[in-house]
Amino acid sequence: MTQATLFTRMIKRFYGITGPLDEYRLGQLNRIGNTALIPVLALQMLGALGAIFAVAWQIQAETALLAYVWFNMVVVLVVMAYLGGAVGRLHLTEQEVTTPKEKKRAQIWALIRTLIAGVWFTVMFHLLNTAIAWGGSGQSYASFLFQGRYLWGSLVAGGGWTVIMLIIALRRIKEVNEE
Repeated sequence: MTQATLFTRMIKRFYGITGPLDEYRLGQLNRIGNTALIPVLALQMLGALGAIFAVAWQIQAETALLAYVWFNMVVVLVVMAYLGGAVGRLHLTEQEVTTPKEKKRAQIWALIRTLIAGVWFTVMFHLLNTAIAWGGSGQSYASFLFQGRYLWGSLVAGGGWTVIMLIIALRRIKEVNEE
């Protein structure tokens, strides 16, 4: 058994592939990624050009920066939706199992991985959410970190994210009959 390269592990993690990354899957992922990359580069250049024009037309710096960030966020979300749909249509992320015992084990591992990722997401979301609220307030960061509304909001967001990711992970496990 050979050790997977860093590139292979990154590709598998990014696209959510749990099984082996064979030549067919790698070729399809390269095609999908290249199809998404070309419009992203064009839109990134367009966004940068818009930021340059905003500075040239003496638009407020905060407004120009906010518009640039939102434009980039929308571009990333559209590209991620495309990637998810394209990979899903080709069934590249499905994990095929042959016996009910393997399916149960795959479901347990999906649950464990999703719970770990959910805890990480919740903690990072909470730290980022409180840092954004704290910025420029003049108060201590700890006072924001332990406020109930931020804790509750982070738990709701993290719990919702975890449930959605668990549903996706469990739907990817398919039992196939080998005949």
